[in-house]
Order: sequence, then structure tokens, then C-alpha cells
Amino acid sequence: MRSSLFSPAKINLGLSIVGRRKDGFHLLQSLFWPISFGDFLDIEPGEGRVSASWASTAPFGEKTLPKEEDNIVTKVLRNLPSPINKLNVDIRKNIPMGGGLGGGSSNIGTILRHLRLQKEINSENLANWSCQYGA
Repeated sequence: MRSSLFSPAKINLGLSIVGRRKDGFHLLQSLFWPISFGDFLDIEPGEGRVSASWASTAPFGEKTLPKEEDNIVTKVLRNLPSPINKLNVDIRKNIPMGGGLGGGSSNIGTILRHLRLQKEINSENLANWSCQYGA
């Protein structure tokens, strides 16, 4: 079954570095707010492919998007257990890369929350997997 999901950008209202983890990532305390601007994801069972393209309304659509193997969504999906990792994800980008609006992390969070709501993963696995890919 195909699911179409909104993946919101976010703005940081506050951010403090409160330490460092053993893996080198910083421990953060953050307060952020999702906004009504974001990416759109289409997710369906498949071979585990991730594609990304700029949405027709994207303000920065001339920039090059990462190759599939360099996309953080691909890295997360490939590390999920089978058959969960056999999802095809089509990302229509609006959020500019490197702009501090959390596009990649929002995309991953949207997918993981979707999997939790679909009862494909539980809350404990959600927390464990999400911590592997960022602060």
C-alpha cells in the first residue's frame, strides 16, 4: 500500500550542547518547531530504493541532490531489518540542503514514525535506530 506523507521543516527555538557521546555525536537539548513548509514522501513496499527530486515549487531547485547511496534516508533504510528495509521512498524536496531546516532528519523521522504507526517497529526500536544517525 502506498502512503503519501508530509515531512515538515523545522526551526530551532533553542539549542544547547550538553556533552558528547562515545561515538562523537554531541548530546543536545533542543527545542524546535515544525513549520508548514516541507518535503513530501511517497512510501510503498518494493526493493528498497530511494529517489529524490526537487518539487516543482522548490525555491532552491537548481542545486544538485545527493546520489541515492549518499542520501541519509538510504543509509537508514538499508540498516533496518528485513522486510522493513524493502520500502521504495520517493522524496519530493522543498527544504534546501544545509540550510538548518532539518530536511534529512525530518525525512528519516517521518519514515520511522510512519513505520511505528504501521506497527512495523516499536517505540524502543524507533529510539535506538534514530540515535544511530544523528544527535
